[in-house]
Amino acid sequence: MVLIVAAVLLPNAVFFVAMALGIGTPVRAVAILAYLVVGLLARHVRPWLVVALYAGVFAYDVASTTALLFGLSFVEMFTVLKFALEVRLFASPLYLGAGFGLVVSAVLALRLLIGKRTLVRKAGVFPALVAGLVVMGLDVAVNSIANYQFGTAFAQGKPFASALKSSGLSQRLDRQTVPRNVLVVMVESLGVFKNPDHRALLEQPFTTPEVAERYDVRWGDTVYYGSTTAAEMRELCASRRTYQSLLSGPKTDCLPKKMADLGYQTLAVHGFSSRMFERQNWYPELGFQSMLFAEDLAPLGWPRCGAVFLGMCDTDVLRYLGTILKTARKPTFLYMLSLNTHIPVAPKPQRGPLDCRGGGRFGDKEVCNMAGMWAELFAAVAALALSPQNAPLDILIVGDHAPPLWSRQQRGLFKPGRVPWLLLSAKAIRADQTP
Repeated sequence: MVLIVAAVLLPNAVFFVAMALGIGTPVRAVAILAYLVVGLLARHVRPWLVVALYAGVFAYDVASTTALLFGLSFVEMFTVLKFALEVRLFASPLYLGAGFGLVVSAVLALRLLIGKRTLVRKAGVFPALVAGLVVMGLDVAVNSIANYQFGTAFAQGKPFASALKSSGLSQRLDRQTVPRNVLVVMVESLGVFKNPDHRALLEQPFTTPEVAERYDVRWGDTVYYGSTTAAEMRELCASRRTYQSLLSGPKTDCLPKKMADLGYQTLAVHGFSSRMFERQNWYPELGFQSMLFAEDLAPLGWPRCGAVFLGMCDTDVLRYLGTILKTARKPTFLYMLSLNTHIPVAPKPQRGPLDCRGGGRFGDKEVCNMAGMWAELFAAVAALALSPQNAPLDILIVGDHAPPLWSRQQRGLFKPGRVPWLLLSAKAIRADQTP
């Protein structure tokens, strides 16, 4: 029994608790089997090697599970570690509890494998193998749902798609005869709600007569693969290359560069640190002439939003973009990457556009809080679109990836593998409206 406890039950204890609480993870069959193999090897190898092997499996388990959950490749997950100081991981009770549980279960498992070595050697191998197979089967049965289907190569062999193309904005820009300002807003963790009523809540700001008078409005959705940086490459460069490849490989003819070549001023804005994912290094490679990050916006004295990802409030950033557009003396291409709906979200006081008591219309408080933040962001975009300007403005809103929520029920509210887009196309341009 001691072998079953040390090699099967303890290494997966946190995930048993997660299953009981309705929290799902990507399938961990490889890690479950690897823990069992370490337990069997502990019968024959030196204690220091047991510790080394267990630590290796533990690192793989945590890294691969987290990577797949957040749409990163296994290699990217280790690249992300150097940005760990940019986030406040333990501001989340869930992350804090999971981390504590994983460490405690690992220590207890190693104490049994090493401290009870004689009992481990005497333990039957067959019962441990059966227990391991049962746990693997349970893991596959519980977590093999559409919302948790991940491929290590993600988009390999799949046809390319993007909101920029499917919305028609790229074609519109290619054939424009009079320059127009362009704003692309990439919204963190914006997935496609399955329920049409939930989608309608977010679309309300763009269904008014005022918007219809000035804009043609289109909605749709597109496929996504990978994390936020993959989404940025998807929409801004029509590419599935990694952002790292821009710094060391051949250049890509990205949209910001094309706009700059047409005489536009190009600006990227993100309310978090420029060091996160090295954006200060590769954004210029996309063609952005100017960039504003949290450290650049801090002197403005705005309040901060968020918990784990503490940065500028998205609505403040959008209002600031409106000021930039009003004072621009030449056609402008603006790109904004939002921040505040990064998982886990920091709930706001009950003063937003949605009542989230008891989960609100979504039946889940966290999803409702996220939807409330999206609704605020969309309302701010609509206000910017309707504000007096010297030039027409085309606006594309698109999600980077579906929300990497832990709960199976929460993930079930969204369409797997899809992100929404919304295009506001300015209507007929008069000569006196030219930037």
